[in-house]
Amino acid sequence: MAQATLKNIDHMLTRDMVDEYNRLTGKNITKFSSREAGVRQLTKAREAHQAGQTILPGEEDEHDMPKDERVIEPVVEPVVEPVVVKPARKESADRAKHIAESWDDPNVAAKRKQRNGVRVSTDGRSYTEYNSVSAAFKALGLPMGVHIKFRMDLKVCGAKTIKMGDGEYLFNLM
Repeated sequence: MAQATLKNIDHMLTRDMVDEYNRLTGKNITKFSSREAGVRQLTKAREAHQAGQTILPGEEDEHDMPKDERVIEPVVEPVVEPVVVKPARKESADRAKHIAESWDDPNVAAKRKQRNGVRVSTDGRSYTEYNSVSAAFKALGLPMGVHIKFRMDLKVCGAKTIKMGDGEYLFNLM
């Protein structure tokens, strides 16, 4: 029967050998150092299991394997870093307070609530309307990294052109 078992092992995938070895020994290894070492270790684990013995961790390594073929299970100790909680900077609290208070000014609040749609022309004759500069940039495949600065300039001028590659896009506020 030992020959049939060895023949079975010879036809097993290595990952299946590792799974069976872990199941029989109660270990949790991820791989063998070599295929031959895996065959030896699984054979010994099967024989011990059939005899009702328990293979203790490291037992097979010390008795029948060369040192360079041993399966070594790493010991990982968690690294605990101290958590330092920094108090909020006074400037941040003051800035947030001033921004919140600025909404009390009706002119500031009106400008912040204002939403402008845009009309975009690629040929100078026909226009496509979008709810925002951001929506137009997304739809036209323009780089989103420049749309905020572009929007600020557009609000000042009322109309602005952006050139990208071969295309030229004329934006108008609505």
